[in-house]
This record gives sequence, structure tokens and C-alpha cells, in this order.
Amino acid sequence: EEESSVAVQAAVAHVIGDIVQSLGVCLASLCIWVKPFDLGVASNGVSKWNYADPCCTFLFGILVLYTTKSTLVYTVDSLMVRAPKHIDQDKIIQQILAIPNAESVHDFHVWSMGSANVLCTAHIQVKGSEHGTKVLQAAIRIAQGMGID
Repeated sequence: EEESSVAVQAAVAHVIGDIVQSLGVCLASLCIWVKPFDLGVASNGVSKWNYADPCCTFLFGILVLYTTKSTLVYTVDSLMVRAPKHIDQDKIIQQILAIPNAESVHDFHVWSMGSANVLCTAHIQVKGSEHGTKVLQAAIRIAQGMGID
């Protein structure tokens, strides 16, 4: 759901950007054609109104970059396999260590690869193999309680 939401947001931003840019091109071309007031002539003999088009292109380029920043940040975070911001990894480790017979936690990783599914892997050292299943079940409950699938 989150992945499609990002895709939809990117598509909507793209469509709105196209609309705004098209309006800007129309406005710039109208200014170049009508020349509402005299801006003078550049050294090459061309009306200064001709600079309206590259100015609009530059401004709309900045607008597109600004509106796509959040999508870009989300995509880079996903590609870099970054832990989701809403997951407190230290808290999860502390809660796992509070499980009876859990001695240590190492190789702990939380990530989300562009979807709503947050994943977690960890090596949990247990006091005695007979406690492994109970510790695992408790650790799974802790992870699920923190929003990890």
C-alpha cells in the first residue's frame, strides 16, 4: 500500500508539474509574442522578452525538484536498505534482552524495501537450547508489537 502510495504521489506530482510547466510555456510564449511592454533589446538585437522562456524553464525545474524531494528521499532510503524512521531499534533490542533466558542480541537489522512490510533479522543467544522456542516466540511478539512483520 505504501509503495503504491509513493508511486501515486510521484505520478500526481508529475502530472501537476506538467500542467504547471505547460501553463508557464504558454505564458512565456504569449509574453514573447505580445510583448506587453518594452523591455528593450539585448546586445544581439533580440527582444529581452525572449528570455521569458528559459527563465520559466529554470523556475519550473526548481519547482519539480522541490515537489519530488520527498519521493526521492523515500526511494533512496529504500535502495540503501535504511531502517524505517518510526522503528526504535534500541528499544527492540532492550525488550529482547529482557526476555527470560535471552543472553545477547547481535547482527540486528531492520529494513523496508519500498513496501509497507518492515522486516527484521537478529541473532539471539539463548541460555540453553531448551529455551530457544519460547525466546523466539517472545521476540516475534515484541517485533510485531513494534510494527515489524
